[in-house]
Amino acid sequence: MRTQLTHSMLETLSRNASRFNKSAALFETAKAYLPKSLPLTELPDEAERLSVGMYGDDVDFFTIKGVLEGLFAALHTEAEYKASTVPFLHPGRGADITVRGRAIGFVGEVHPDVAADYDCDARLYVAELDLDALRECVDDSITFAEFSKFPPVERDLAVVVDESVSAGELTAAVKAAHVDGLTSVRVFDVYRGAQVGEGKKSVALKLVLSSFTHTLTEEEIAVGMSAALAALSDKFGAEIRA
Repeated sequence: MRTQLTHSMLETLSRNASRFNKSAALFETAKAYLPKSLPLTELPDEAERLSVGMYGDDVDFFTIKGVLEGLFAALHTEAEYKASTVPFLHPGRGADITVRGRAIGFVGEVHPDVAADYDCDARLYVAELDLDALRECVDDSITFAEFSKFPPVERDLAVVVDESVSAGELTAAVKAAHVDGLTSVRVFDVYRGAQVGEGKKSVALKLVLSSFTHTLTEEEIAVGMSAALAALSDKFGAEIRA
């Protein structure tokens, strides 16, 4: 009677790595049993959980987060991420997940000391979601929105911010700035190193802009990108990466 699925997932990932499988991407759905009090005096609550585990040369935090984003997109909902306090995740490389303000799980890189406890030297990535809670947060009504017949434009924006600033905070700030024509924004890369300085990181965001009435001009695109940068600068002191 497991209280979470991640332990079993870590055992499975470690077993695959020890058998020289260069990569793995696995999932499990099962019940978790949550005690109402300790010592047990009554039957525990049952919660359906989803566990995801990955490792490999081409796998990082954004790879496994992208898997979850695909699930949320299929359910027509959006999740928010903030720095995680889960003790077995690597500091700064894990996130707690909420949907409509309700906590539903976590995602991140396993702390190397914890991976070593499983006799694994690979960088392991795990996520676990409370599917019962997620179902209650999902709006199953379907709406349709017109799409533009004019081509969208993608632009990348790399900014240097303090290590404490999360990717979710950056994307939320850009969305809140109401940039003209902005249809989506996402983080696709994070860099740490001597080039950006101690206590700093470079975060690369991809912005997609479009118009319903015309093809955007370079001037309009530049205005939109400037508005996004100004929002990040005002809120987080972000600077363009040199």
